[in-house]
Formats: sequence, C-alpha cells, structure tokens
Amino acid sequence: MNVRETTVTTLSPSHFGLFRENETFQLPIPGLFADLDDGEASVALPDEFLLLPGETRARILQQWARAMSVHEQAAVVEMFHEFTAPLRGISIVQQIERFRQHCDHRKIACPANLALLLQRY
Repeated sequence: MNVRETTVTTLSPSHFGLFRENETFQLPIPGLFADLDDGEASVALPDEFLLLPGETRARILQQWARAMSVHEQAAVVEMFHEFTAPLRGISIVQQIERFRQHCDHRKIACPANLALLLQRY
C-alpha cells in the first residue's frame, strides 16, 4: 500500500464512521474493489445486501453515495493542486481551464462547481 503526505486536507477513513446515540451498530459490507495501481474500480455487492428490501437498499446506497461524493470532491481538489503546481505563473481561470482539459483527456469528471470546491477543501 502506497502512503504519501499531501498539503491538502485529507479525509480520514473513519470520517463518516461517527455514530449518533440513536444509531445502531453498522457493519462493513464487502463488495467494493479497486486496483490501486491502475485506478480501476468495481462494485459487486453480496447477495445478503441485494436481498434487502428496496427501500433499505436505496437508503443505504444514497448514504454511501453522499459519503463517496465528499471523498471524490476532496480527491479532485487534491488532483487540481497536484496538476497546477507547475502552473503557478498563470491565472486561476487559466489553471482551471487547463485542468478541465486534463480531466477530459483522462476521462475524469470535473465538477462544474470546481472553483467553489477549491475554496472548501
């Protein structure tokens, strides 16, 4: 496992693992797979999850999606800072435009609200 330090605020793996008093104990569900070298990923949720009632699955998936979205946004901001480090001599508008082109080339979705995310993270 590669570990590296960055200057961007990093979200800890347990960032979304904080429980309120009225919450039940949450168990891990296997099914998320990633090739850390190639940056490829897939989801193969177990039958135990897929056999849950639709409403329960929808609620869980929506909560996961919100949590993953926050991690994705932080990763895109970190990627922006990594990409633009050698471009400090040009305006932020030009940096964002070049970054968007880079994302398009890499087939990575660049959020429309990137400028706002740069202020948030």
